[in-house]
Amino acid sequence: MVSTDRGPGGALPRLAVRYHPQAVAPLRVIAKGQGSWRTIWVVDRAVAGTDSSLQLLRRLGEVVDVTGKGPGDAARALAELAPDGIVALSDDQLESTALVAAEMGLPFHTAETALRLNDKSAQRAALQAAGIPVPGNRAVRIPCGESLLRDVLDSVRFPAVLKPQSGAASRDTYRVADSPALREALHAVEERSGGADVDLVIEEYLPDGWPRRARPVADYVSVESVAGVDGICPVAVTGKLPLAEAFRETGNFVPSTLQEPLLAQVLDLAERAVRALGVRVGGLHTEIKLTSAGPRVIEVNGRLGGGGIPVAVERATGCSLLRAVADAAFGRPVSAGGPLPAEGVAFSFFVQPPTSARALASVAGLTEASQVTGVRDVTLNRRPGDLLDWRDGSQSYVVAVHGLAASHDHVQDIIGRVRRTLRVVYA
Repeated sequence: MVSTDRGPGGALPRLAVRYHPQAVAPLRVIAKGQGSWRTIWVVDRAVAGTDSSLQLLRRLGEVVDVTGKGPGDAARALAELAPDGIVALSDDQLESTALVAAEMGLPFHTAETALRLNDKSAQRAALQAAGIPVPGNRAVRIPCGESLLRDVLDSVRFPAVLKPQSGAASRDTYRVADSPALREALHAVEERSGGADVDLVIEEYLPDGWPRRARPVADYVSVESVAGVDGICPVAVTGKLPLAEAFRETGNFVPSTLQEPLLAQVLDLAERAVRALGVRVGGLHTEIKLTSAGPRVIEVNGRLGGGGIPVAVERATGCSLLRAVADAAFGRPVSAGGPLPAEGVAFSFFVQPPTSARALASVAGLTEASQVTGVRDVTLNRRPGDLLDWRDGSQSYVVAVHGLAASHDHVQDIIGRVRRTLRVVYA
């Protein structure tokens, strides 16, 4: 979907990529940009894990260090390399990138839109103002005094969900049934933060579309789309496997099992939500729950989906979301015209530890799992002896399995065989 239009003298356009060690892997960015763009890495060494990647990044492209720089100084440093577009691939870099892009006149979110994408309360307010149903919610900063705490407890409708105001992958996310449970969860987050200020949001729990174990798929999906000069283009709708306790993801698959007219309703809701936030350019991952009252927005993320979704989309449809995002950043048409047709069902499966697990003792059966028909790769995310904490969210998985199946039923068969093959022991 990315054209190879070259600039003056036949040079490839330059794409400034805000680097984050937990976003898209650098080698993947380079592979997708081959013949389409030259990469400029914009790094902030204050982001944990960045220093250890600098040597690799310098080998893969030019590097601009914006550590400690305000938007103006960062823009001036980046302007020396004359980028033609800029992207941010992680939530917590959207706002700073928006300010730099505005200084340079590059297509990106406005500062207001970046805030709405990164701040759950601001996002809920914008959706509600656009007439999109949202769960009741309440922002709270901890530590807080007893008076404010009582006010919060009195204003919440249960069951509810407590989660960080800005964050992803279900980190520090609690389902709370009543006031005592909420008080306990708030105390746990405060204790885990070491007394530092933490901004949280408490929101009504959206009713389940069906019991968690009633079907082999979860009651929510995500819409993977790209906004650009030609509008908001839905590329794929991703189905989900049932969540593990504490809202941790156990897997996804492309395409979803949604059929008309529900598919059309989900796509329409996702586009309305994106427009309500003022998004004009970039990749989007919009999560939608399929409640008994109809589809409801969980949240809109101004980045590509995690959990192997970009790879699954490309494996199933042939479309690179990263290339589509680059197209949008360069001001080129995206024109996905989707959701795109799929050849087979691409999937990811994650082995999440039980909430009682404190460490990984051993893992066996990895080679056998990789030999199951349909499996493309098996990766170990934790090693024996590593500590485990369910509060780290979906990223606390032990093993990831990715592949391509002939049908949705075949996906379930493959996952069943992998489950029987892997032998994981926890301490």
